[in-house]
Amino acid sequence: MIRLNLLPPEIKKEINFAKKNAKIVNNLAYVLCALAILAGFFIILAVVIGGKHSVYATEKKYATALVEQKAKIEQSGNDLAVRLNLIKKIKASRTNWNELLDKIAESTPPGVRLQSIEINNNSKNRSTITGVANTDRDIAIFKDLLASTNKFYFIDLESIADGGVVGTNQANGKIFVITFATSKTAQTKTSSTK
Repeated sequence: MIRLNLLPPEIKKEINFAKKNAKIVNNLAYVLCALAILAGFFIILAVVIGGKHSVYATEKKYATALVEQKAKIEQSGNDLAVRLNLIKKIKASRTNWNELLDKIAESTPPGVRLQSIEINNNSKNRSTITGVANTDRDIAIFKDLLASTNKFYFIDLESIADGGVVGTNQANGKIFVITFATSKTAQTKTSSTK
C-alpha cells in the first residue's frame, strides 16, 4: 500500500513539529517519572538511614549505660575485694587462743608439768611458759615440740633451776622458763626470772 500525502508543505511541517513535540513530551514524561522514582528512592533511603541512625543512637545510649553500670559493678567488686582482704587481714591478726593452748598441751611430754602460761599477742612482749620437768632432756623435747607446731617462734630457754616437785612422786625436778613469740616478726628478749 502506498500512502500519498497530499497536504500542503506548511501543514506537513506542522505535523512534523507536532510529532517531534509529542516525542519530546513523552521523553520529558519519562525523565520526570525517572526523577520522581529517584526522588522517592532517596526519600525512602533517607528515612531508612534516619531510622538506622536513630537505632544506632539508641543502641549507643544503651551501650553507654551498660558500660557505666559495669564500671559501677567493677568498682563495687573492687571495694568488696578490699573489704574482704581487710577482713582476712584482721582475722589473720587475731589470736585463736584455743588453738595455741591445744598446741601447748599437745607439745607437753609426759615428764613435764606446766605451772603457768602467759601469752602476749602484741609484737613488743614475749610469751612465757614456766614449768617443772624430770630431766633436762624433757625440757629440750618440750622446746623442740613447741617449735615443730609452727605456731610459736623464737623459742628460747631462759632459765633452768633445780628444786621443783614433779607429779605425785615428790621427786626433785628442774624448774624452767621458756619464752616465745606468737608471730614471725622479730621481738626483743625480755628477761624474766621466776
